[in-house]
Amino acid sequence: MLARAASSRITLPLICLAAFVLRAVCGLFGPDHFWAYTAYFHVADTLVHGGGYCWEPGRLCAFFPRVYPTVVAAAILTGHVKAGVILLGSLAGAGAVWMTAASGYCFFRPW
Repeated sequence: MLARAASSRITLPLICLAAFVLRAVCGLFGPDHFWAYTAYFHVADTLVHGGGYCWEPGRLCAFFPRVYPTVVAAAILTGHVKAGVILLGSLAGAGAVWMTAASGYCFFRPW
């Protein structure tokens, strides 16, 4: 029983690490993966230049989540846009895996 508990404690971090690495590799070597984030990139670029959370300054725009474009804007300001987007996307992917496992444990754990 103790060996099973130890292996289950290490399984989830390994799966999350694999999710992070796979997403980072796709971001680095997949030719079109980075450009899938262009909607948020344009919003972040407009934010950096003082136009708010819109595609273009001065235009009315639909709702965009604030956190992701703000972090991408920080990456734009550092000059490492691609690395920042890849890191953020990889962390979000690994976090989604962890949250799915945590939710599954809460809903389906044996009583």
